[in-house]
Amino acid sequence: MKIYRLRSDTENYQFLELVDAGNWRILNKILNGELPISEWRPFPVRVCRDPKSTRPDALPSDFPNLGGLDVFSGKATKLLGATLLSNGRLLPLSSEEGEYFGFHTTTVLDALDERNSEIWRLSTGTIADIERHVFRPDALGRAPIFRLPQKKFGPTYVDETFVSRISSLGLAGFKFELVWAQQDVAKTSG
Repeated sequence: MKIYRLRSDTENYQFLELVDAGNWRILNKILNGELPISEWRPFPVRVCRDPKSTRPDALPSDFPNLGGLDVFSGKATKLLGATLLSNGRLLPLSSEEGEYFGFHTTTVLDALDERNSEIWRLSTGTIADIERHVFRPDALGRAPIFRLPQKKFGPTYVDETFVSRISSLGLAGFKFELVWAQQDVAKTSG
């Protein structure tokens, strides 16, 4: 079993920006749970074309970066719909340049083995970063996409079946950072 951190490939693919930067305040409050998800509205977004921020030859993405919000293209949501809907909420965005949906992961797994992981904590005890992940396989179950309760606003994680599915569907713009691979006990003991 392998677990990856889900990221956007911003080096090679286009990313999005809010048309009105003032919407970040509202968007963050919704994602942080300060406002109910019912307050969501299709925030206007556009492909970033600022030459200081992106390459002019950047390719269209099925997983464009938009700050801390996971975003899937219309094509990706059609192909991954059941998987996404069983593990989160699709939140429509407004764009004249394509169909995009924010994704709020609602599957939260208490699967991090904190004792054996390398964790950087703030003085308050809050986890600032997980430098080395160790997961409890029994707690992972079969969820292909999830978050951790220790990092309420933290990254989205996916398993190797999700990674394989993205590849087989030919979706572009995804970047998967391997954070943990279960050791095969049978091969190492003896």
